[in-house]
Amino acid sequence: AARLRADELEAKCDALSRQLGTASGDAQRLARDAEAQRQKLLQKVGARWLNLEKHAMFNTWAHYYYERRRAKALGKRVLLRMANSKAGSALRSWILLVKDAKAAEDEEQRQQVALDRCRRRWLNQRAAAAYARPRRRES
Repeated sequence: AARLRADELEAKCDALSRQLGTASGDAQRLARDAEAQRQKLLQKVGARWLNLEKHAMFNTWAHYYYERRRAKALGKRVLLRMANSKAGSALRSWILLVKDAKAAEDEEQRQQVALDRCRRRWLNQRAAAAYARPRRRES
């Protein structure tokens, strides 16, 4: 009976030892899994920080790019406005010159018409005077 009891105790010790070994192995496995999760989390955090830095650099570049595009367009508008004002000024001068020439031509035409009327009136008066003179009789 003592021998049976010793075998039972030894079997229990072996079972406890296996459970302890299994628990120890489980603990080690859990520790490895926890460390792997921690490393994975650190990689995610590091990748996120790197991406944030990349996004910040890209956003800075994009802001610079759009600002340069806006400045270029503004400069172009200013230069075109200056050129158009010069062209507009020249066009206005040309229009005034054409109007003055047209007015001078109209004035010359008006004076020509008035001169023609005076000439015709004078000729008609001379002709009328020639016909209206009494004829001298010749004796």
